Formats: sequence, C-alpha cells, structure tokens
Amino acid sequence: RIGFGYIYPNFVPQFTYSSPAGRSTSFNIGLMEPSTFGTYTELVLPRLEAEASFKAGSNLNVFVGGTVQTGKDPGLDESKTAFGLSGGLTFKSSNFSLHGSGYYGNGLSTTLMFNTLSSFDDDADPTTAEELSKSYGYYGQLTFTPANSKMTLAGSFGSSFLKNDGGDFKTENSLVSGGIY
Repeated sequence: RIGFGYIYPNFVPQFTYSSPAGRSTSFNIGLMEPSTFGTYTELVLPRLEAEASFKAGSNLNVFVGGTVQTGKDPGLDESKTAFGLSGGLTFKSSNFSLHGSGYYGNGLSTTLMFNTLSSFDDDADPTTAEELSKSYGYYGQLTFTPANSKMTLAGSFGSSFLKNDGGDFKTENSLVSGGIY
C-alpha cells in the first residue's frame, strides 16, 4: 500500500513520547531528525510529528496526525515549511472491519516521505526558489470473516496523488486489491 494511499515515513532517529497505553485517548509526539527536501538542504530544527487516537467504545477508533518541518535553500537564502495532515477511522465487529484514512501534504512527496519529488522548479530559473509539491491520498479496506470460520475475505482501494502548483505535473498511483486469508 506504500505510495498507493499513504506515504512511508522512513526510519529516522527520534525522541518520541507516547501516552500510557490502555486508555480510550492516546497520543504520540516526537522530534525527528529532519530530512532535506528539494533544494531546501539547510535544516536547523528537528521535524515535529504528532498523532492522537480516540476509541469510542470497543468498536470504533478515530485518529488524526500531523508533521511540520522547515528547511532553507542556502543558495537563495529562502526558507520553506513542509507539512502534512492525516486522519482516519477503523470500525471492527466480530465478523467484519472497515477502515478509511487519508492525508494531505505540502513538500512531503509521495511513496517515500521527502524523496526527490518534494519540490519542483516550475520556471527553471536558478535565481528563484523551488515550489513545494502537493500530495494527497486515501485508502479504504473492508474485511469479512464468516461466523465459525478461520477464513477472512478482504478488499481495499487506495490512491496517492502528487502535483505541482503550476498544474503542469500531476501523477496518480492507484491500487485495488483483494485476498482470501
């Protein structure tokens, strides 16, 4: 599903606090080693990432999250801030589960967070700063396990989109999948 409904965050050194487990509301907040994006290679502050999760009864879980990071183009002495927002919900019962989630980002890229498509040079002018790419996506998944069975049927659909502000570049990665487990 990486690049077909969500962005892979990559592994980076971090300091993260997680609230105590077993409660209906939980959260994580972390300071991550920042990543370069496009020509924004001068990184002074760590990236901030956070997520909160809310359980409504035993069947429904809702979550929201976000990230923000600033980088500077040392050649042009210009800074840009990359950010991302996400959210979703999962409903589970004894026989089926339903999940839906989505994200929106500016300067995050798609597939792998902060890869080479994080920014675009819209005008090919080396004296102007690159613009940050816009990325967004979603996916949904449904599973069903018949009563008294060990078999589960599953299906999902997801898409990731990447575009620049000028509108001359846009890509879509979509995936439909299903399985019997």
